[in-house]
Amino acid sequence: MDDDVKRRFRLALVALALVLVAGAGVWWGRPAYRKWNERRLLVRAQAFLAKRDFRNASLSARQVLSRNPSNLTACQLMAGLAEMAGSPALMDWRQRIAEISPTPENRLLLASAAVRLQRPPYSLASQILDDLRARATNLPAFHVVSAELAIRLNEVDSAQTHFEA
Repeated sequence: MDDDVKRRFRLALVALALVLVAGAGVWWGRPAYRKWNERRLLVRAQAFLAKRDFRNASLSARQVLSRNPSNLTACQLMAGLAEMAGSPALMDWRQRIAEISPTPENRLLLASAAVRLQRPPYSLASQILDDLRARATNLPAFHVVSAELAIRLNEVDSAQTHFEA
């Protein structure tokens, strides 16, 4: 009887060890699988884009975004597709990109989209340009977007100043 208890105890320990190993595999394996799958879908989206298969590129990028809504590369891909299609969704994608990565370049791309897609007085573009005035005047894109806005607002002298800068 003593051997029977020992055998059951060993089986219980083995079962517990298997449960712990399986739990650890799920705990650390799931995030790794998600990252791998996200990268795989991004590679597919970029391959479809290279083949000019915009429908499947969009589908793959949207699958990435359904798993990780703040994936910057997928958002940029969607913004590029929206820009090629002339879609007003471009504003939404540029806004999301500027929220994820608020660099002056991304904010200027949002301001440029706002100038093209919004109606006067272009409040979003004006606000972004005012916010960036102190630290982005060394960027050519700042002056291009500022000149675009000035032209839309019929401020020819201001546009000329920005083009000269």
